[in-house]
Amino acid sequence: MPTLILAGRYDRALCPRYQLDFRRCAPQAEFHWMERSGTFSHI
Repeated sequence: MPTLILAGRYDRALCPRYQLDFRRCAPQAEFHWMERSGTFSHI
């Protein structure tokens, strides 16, 4: 199943390291940093 992981560089609620941990569990996932974002970077 296609998976996309978005991480806000300055996210204080879900530290970016948690998204990186998820990436290790789902190596097929596509990962993208939102360089100028914090929490709710998808919005």
